[in-house]
Amino acid sequence: MVKVTVTLCTKRKDPKFEYALESLKKQTFRNFEYIIIDGYYNERKNEVLKLIKDMNVSFPVLYIGDKPSRWKGLRPAISNARNTALIFASLESKYIVNHDDCTKMGRDWIEKHLGWLEQGYIVAGSWKGYEFKIEDKTEIEGCYGPEYRTKIIKEPQVVGAGWFYGQNVSYSLEHALDVNGFDEQLDGEVGQDDINFAIRLERKGIRTLYDPTNMTEVFMRTHGYEIMIPPVNIKLKDGIDHFSNEYITEKLLGDTGRVLPYGNPFNLRELRELIKGKSIEEAYKILEKHVDPDLYDWRDGKLISEKLK
Repeated sequence: MVKVTVTLCTKRKDPKFEYALESLKKQTFRNFEYIIIDGYYNERKNEVLKLIKDMNVSFPVLYIGDKPSRWKGLRPAISNARNTALIFASLESKYIVNHDDCTKMGRDWIEKHLGWLEQGYIVAGSWKGYEFKIEDKTEIEGCYGPEYRTKIIKEPQVVGAGWFYGQNVSYSLEHALDVNGFDEQLDGEVGQDDINFAIRLERKGIRTLYDPTNMTEVFMRTHGYEIMIPPVNIKLKDGIDHFSNEYITEKLLGDTGRVLPYGNPFNLRELRELIKGKSIEEAYKILEKHVDPDLYDWRDGKLISEKLK
């Protein structure tokens, strides 16, 4: 029985899948499956499937592209990718443990997450030692060695939802379904998808724990993202123009008690039921029907199933 679903959502041109696969082969906790959601799935499908076969992994691996979305061909669309993983996670799975691309994990990485998850937390781990290269070779402060949160907190500690971000997080699948996943209003740029998710979970009584001792080792490369102009660009209370992620998070904070995203025109539990027992090809045809095609009313908060009544 699968108890944990480990996920990787990547939009990177050189994600170093072999690092993660080799790390997962050595995990002390063995009862897991691995789902890779790849923004370049169509371009490198055969190459990655061959890599997975050649590495002779003993755990189940599902390698797929992002579910159908209103943002066709858009990168980054990380909330859409994270929701894809929630839809395809095994029916026997209880927890989601997520890592970013270009990552190595310690042997007890899953085990450490599981220890906190079984106490009812959502968990943010830390990262260390990545290399950041950009075209002009400028060194960016803070990109070498442990990330800055480890300078503030040395031991695992309960924190606020604003600490739930980064290369290395975990949460209960049931809790994620309760708040209908990650808000796809945030797709189109990087940022605040995880914090937005944690704020909504916090309103359901789920506390965030930061564990600086559970680090992933990350090897970053130039992103190569195709970034669309954000759907919202508005002056906030500080009088400064902001991108959509900041606007949407501020709006969430103002909507006292709201736990559901506005940008998801579907119910994740319903989608999980609809694709049960289907092939990947059949599942994606079903999911295509649950995309809101109208880019102008995508914040109306209505489920596709409600619109079809």
